[in-house]
Parts: sequence; C-alpha cells; structure tokens
Amino acid sequence: MPEYQPDSKQSVGDLTRLTSWAMLLSHWTSFARNSVALPENPEGNAWRASVPALIGLQAHVFALAELDGLPADERSVGLDRAGVGIKAHDATLRAAWSSQTMPEGVADLLIDAHSALRIAREAAADQADR
Repeated sequence: MPEYQPDSKQSVGDLTRLTSWAMLLSHWTSFARNSVALPENPEGNAWRASVPALIGLQAHVFALAELDGLPADERSVGLDRAGVGIKAHDATLRAAWSSQTMPEGVADLLIDAHSALRIAREAAADQADR
C-alpha cells in the first residue's frame, strides 16, 4: 500500500486506496472493540471467536484486489501467503461455528475470499503465460 506523501504527485487512485484502507481499519477496530460486549452464550462465543478471522478474510480480499501493484517477483509470495491465511481463517470459522449453523454473511465472506484467491491466481497465471 502506498504511503501518503503530501508533496508527491500521487494519483487520485492512490489516495482513494489509502482512504479505503484507513476506513476499513477503522471499521475493523470498531468491530473488534464491540465484540467484547457479545453475550456469553454459544452464538456470542462463536461470533467473538470469529472476529479475527473475519477481519483477516476481509483484509485478504482487499489485498488480493491490489496484488498487481506488487512487483512481479513478489506476487507469487503474496498469493502463497494469502492462500495460507485464507485457509487458516476458514478453519477458524468452521471450528467457531461447528456446533451451530454458520451465519449466511460469514459463509458469504468465506466464498468471497476463496473466489478472490482463485481469481488472483488465474490472473497471475495469465500474466505468466504472456
């Protein structure tokens, strides 16, 4: 992610990405802070256990969308790290919700993360073929 430098000639896209990441960080921080108020019951416990994985999955989805901004020689490492992270977060969420039905939004985020990884891998393979 580019660092904001007021005297540089950054594009509007760079500043938009910086703003988007800052807004996401703010949202994730609030989400994590509010999770401590969840009730002490199976559903509340599952949500509390899910918070780090939900934040991590969202971060991976957004980061994968910017993978082409990495130098070419770092993209495969980025894909590998995203794959490992998504797999770990997937396991955490499945464990957290193993005794009850996983909420639709959580299941949708898992699908989105795996789809983002698949799309990024396909794009990297297409670029390598060129």
